[in-house]
Amino acid sequence: MKYNFLLFAIKSIFAEKILSGEKTIELRRVCPINLKSGDMIAIYSSGRDKAIVGVCKVRNVIKLGLEELWERSRNEASISKNEFSNYFYQREFGYGIEIFEVKKLTRPVSLDDLKRVKSFVVPQNFRYLNPSRLEDSKIRKYIKESL
Repeated sequence: MKYNFLLFAIKSIFAEKILSGEKTIELRRVCPINLKSGDMIAIYSSGRDKAIVGVCKVRNVIKLGLEELWERSRNEASISKNEFSNYFYQREFGYGIEIFEVKKLTRPVSLDDLKRVKSFVVPQNFRYLNPSRLEDSKIRKYIKESL
């Protein structure tokens, strides 16, 4: 089976909680269409870090109505009910991405490093790191060298 490798932009506070093991479900309003168990996610910490700080694997992807998603993820998403409601405002459903095998990079891949790769733009939400694209293969190499 072929696995995807994606880059997710995640607020620094939540990236830290993922790396510490406190957060094991990443909530999303929009989810990559082909995301599945076994896929790899590179964690780009957007706030103050502005760097890829770790990687993890997808255990499972759940799509649920908001009340059911809150009940399912409230202890693992590391978010308050108010933050959850604000994030999913005017949505009927959301996604919970269960993650595992989290690894912190020994040396974060900084935004300056990433900008050396032609045409790199920090994703609003996520982007696929396609090994057949030269730019993406360079980013994957940076990540591998930092594990």
